[in-house]
Amino acid sequence: MKQDKNSLIFATKWRDEMRRKIKMVYPTISDELIEEKLKTVLEKRIVDHPCQLDNNYLGTARDASLLAVHEFISESKPILGGHGVLFKAHDKSPNASAGLLIESLDNRSRIKAERKKYPQDSYEFLVRDIGQGNEKVIANSYYGAAGAETSVFYNLYVAASTTGTGQALIATAETSFEAILEGNVKFFDLDECLLFIDRALSVCGTEPKFPITNPYSDDMTQRVVNRMISQFRDIGTHDDEYRTILTKVIEPLSDYQKLVLFFKNNLYPFFRDVPEVVELLTILCSTTKSFRNPNKIPEELTGNLNILWEYVYHYVCHIFPIRSRIVRDTQHTRFATITQDTDSTMVTIAKYMELMMNQNLSDSIAAENEDELDFICCNIIAYILTLYSQKFLERYCVDVNMPTEQHHRINMKNEFYNLTMILTPKKKRYVSYTRLQEGQLIDPPMVKISGLDFIKSTTSDDVKDFFTSIIHDDILKAETINVSNIIRKIKEFKNILRQSYLNGELTYLNLVSAKEPEAYKKPYSQQAIKGTIVWNAVETDRLINLPEKIYIVKMDYKTEKRFKENFEAFGHAGPILQKEIFDSKIDDISKGGITVVGIPQNIDRLPDWLINTMDIETMIDDIVSKFNPILESLGDVTLRTRSGTAHMSNIIDL
Repeated sequence: MKQDKNSLIFATKWRDEMRRKIKMVYPTISDELIEEKLKTVLEKRIVDHPCQLDNNYLGTARDASLLAVHEFISESKPILGGHGVLFKAHDKSPNASAGLLIESLDNRSRIKAERKKYPQDSYEFLVRDIGQGNEKVIANSYYGAAGAETSVFYNLYVAASTTGTGQALIATAETSFEAILEGNVKFFDLDECLLFIDRALSVCGTEPKFPITNPYSDDMTQRVVNRMISQFRDIGTHDDEYRTILTKVIEPLSDYQKLVLFFKNNLYPFFRDVPEVVELLTILCSTTKSFRNPNKIPEELTGNLNILWEYVYHYVCHIFPIRSRIVRDTQHTRFATITQDTDSTMVTIAKYMELMMNQNLSDSIAAENEDELDFICCNIIAYILTLYSQKFLERYCVDVNMPTEQHHRINMKNEFYNLTMILTPKKKRYVSYTRLQEGQLIDPPMVKISGLDFIKSTTSDDVKDFFTSIIHDDILKAETINVSNIIRKIKEFKNILRQSYLNGELTYLNLVSAKEPEAYKKPYSQQAIKGTIVWNAVETDRLINLPEKIYIVKMDYKTEKRFKENFEAFGHAGPILQKEIFDSKIDDISKGGITVVGIPQNIDRLPDWLINTMDIETMIDDIVSKFNPILESLGDVTLRTRSGTAHMSNIIDL
């Protein structure tokens, strides 16, 4: 029997939303006509699509439709995991895996609370720090176990749901911060704009709980309309049409409602223009000597800071979920969220800091120095953003039917205050210049280099020191960044590297770990193993005994032809390498030629046969290229060869 489309829960919700939107644009239209038109649209235009529900616990599958799935979700309220995975509500079917995870998380929280009772350098602190770390590893390992076929916890859907949920949460955070700090969530169409207006007005009511003075003397209708028009992704495409409709919608509203619509997702002018807010910010900046931890509010700030939050929450915060969050997160231009990690979002509040420092300075400032005033201004914003994150994450938890008692586990807090960050084109590769960490002053500021190749354990300490010094002296501490001067230093460093290699020095060679061959499925595919074979073939009196950490020297003799063209340069090593490598009966040794040579740590100088034949220029480029992401972030254009090798250039993208 075919189901009546108009009786579906989906249809009821759609009609309710459309009815409100139509009434906004055409307030005089009759309810009867609206219902008639909506019924017609539903019958003619709604299209159901087939789908399949797969139960990989029971190994069963059933055919369904998207509308049927929507009805099921609306009525049964399963937990909506990422990647389209549904879980039964915990009160209907207890989840053993969830129980284990919750136990580990609770144990970790308990141990961390106990850790705080002891000094950081004490034995008691160390023991509990290791304990909480172990619980973290146990909790995190469940995801890996869910994706491993050999595990008793194996369930590919659970693994996919874990990553999908993480992606949804971080996209929710990114788009929410973009919205409140920069108003940077563009409407796709008029329908989305009207939905935004409808939701904003439904929350604020008709009378203000927290009255504010209208700071503007111009036509508020046009001000709000201009604001709405500016928020469309494709400005100008439907400008006149949208402006006419939005004017009809906004004109009948009260001044209070217009203020709400103007300030929603529009924090900067709210801080700058609203007299009550400006006064609060001034008082907050003048009340306390120190405010270093946004998660621990000084008693003297509590009252006014919470009043400020009530103003912001009422007029500015819009916690309804944004359509296509994941797509927008990956594709739209960001202004507030400068970078993301798996479980964190880093935002810039530079313009807010400038506003507050300029706007709220007075003779009554209580801070003892500029640093403390800086921390006060920063943490006022951080506190507001923390409360805001609680609201939009709570909304997320409700929308996905997460058990209420578990909502508190989805949260965000401020951890770092970075004076400066250097971002690179690649994810998870950046440099931070940290002044505060969870309220603790870091003096001098701590430089943290994350993900960049030149800090990896395989890179020599001398190379690390050189590039780190550029970051310290020429970027972070410099009043102005002179890219040309940095490029000049790197070119000089290339000459130092070249001379060091020609001298046979080991100073700048990369150090790698090499296991015994039996530890690898394909040992001869490992450069450390092949490099060791080459060295041991020639240097029989100073063998490399694996497992060992060894230096790596690059070579460029992939073919026997190229090797023979340079045969004399190898000296006494030439016949040996011909026999042991190119004439080897083991195909995995003979094929591929000689591309690396392993070097033991207990020698003072490279042998002459190696100095004369190693690929010095490639070795230099390999080292210098580790700094290319930083150069690219400064505007330097990296040139790439056909082989994919990246080279520093003198071209600067302005």
